[in-house]
Amino acid sequence: MSKKKSSKYSDNFKVELKNNQKSAENFLNENSISIFSGSAGVGKDFIQLHRAVTGLISGEFSELIFMRPAIEVGKGIGFLPGDLKEKLDPYQQSFIDNLNTMVNKPIFERVKKKIRFEHTGFCRGKSYFGAVVILSEAQNCTLHELITIVTRVGHNSKLLINGDKYQSDIIKNGFSDFINIIEDIEGIGHMFLGDEYQMRNPIIINLNKKYVNFLKKKNV
Repeated sequence: MSKKKSSKYSDNFKVELKNNQKSAENFLNENSISIFSGSAGVGKDFIQLHRAVTGLISGEFSELIFMRPAIEVGKGIGFLPGDLKEKLDPYQQSFIDNLNTMVNKPIFERVKKKIRFEHTGFCRGKSYFGAVVILSEAQNCTLHELITIVTRVGHNSKLLINGDKYQSDIIKNGFSDFINIIEDIEGIGHMFLGDEYQMRNPIIINLNKKYVNFLKKKNV
């Protein structure tokens, strides 16, 4: 974060993106469907959320739809009581935390009213117009699910997808195949965020490298 903020950031945002993050955000402007891939901590969700919130504030989008597969890491904790909203709350919390960190309180309250959460399994038959849709943790979607979600996006909408193929919690994820399929399709873009985007402890960079090399040796 720079010490000297512009009026834009003092009025709306608590933090300003770094230069490479701004370039990544500009990439999101170039396509109707944009995909970020990269390891944990490189800011995939954060940059895409920043772009989405900017569009909400300016009136470019009427709503923000957040999707994330309801998949747990490792062994599941079993049946969760409550209605659908209560069941999905644990999967939405990181998104709310990012939003709260990113914007000032008046903007948080204003933007929050324009956000809705949807389970990836319930999008069939729907179309999204004038909305920005963020699909997070796409490595936990099958190829069929990804194609289904992409075909829901209508005119004047933007779909932002992110994932890390090495962090999948399902056996047959379709994230890598999806990226290969969309290559060279006009209006759809993919960008890999490398270690230079890492926002967490520098130790994470070294750990991620060793983990990826380990998986490559096992041909995962």
